[in-house]
Amino acid sequence: EAVIELLRVLLRHVSESEDINPRLIASPADLNNFALGLDSPIAHGWRDEVFGHHARALMNGKIALQIKSGRLVLIDVA
Repeated sequence: EAVIELLRVLLRHVSESEDINPRLIASPADLNNFALGLDSPIAHGWRDEVFGHHARALMNGKIALQIKSGRLVLIDVA
């Protein structure tokens, strides 16, 4: 599904920025559950601080992904 793919792109971006293996932040099942609005480790603790709040903002239309000078960046839209 497109939503999960977008979350994967965001996860890759965040994990590279934070120098954390993306598998430590979220598994494919975690991303799927989060996208479906189900409970997920992404929404709790350090995972929420590092990734979950960005994922919620993206899904709520408050941030967007943009390519700027050949690099992926997060931009505020709301």
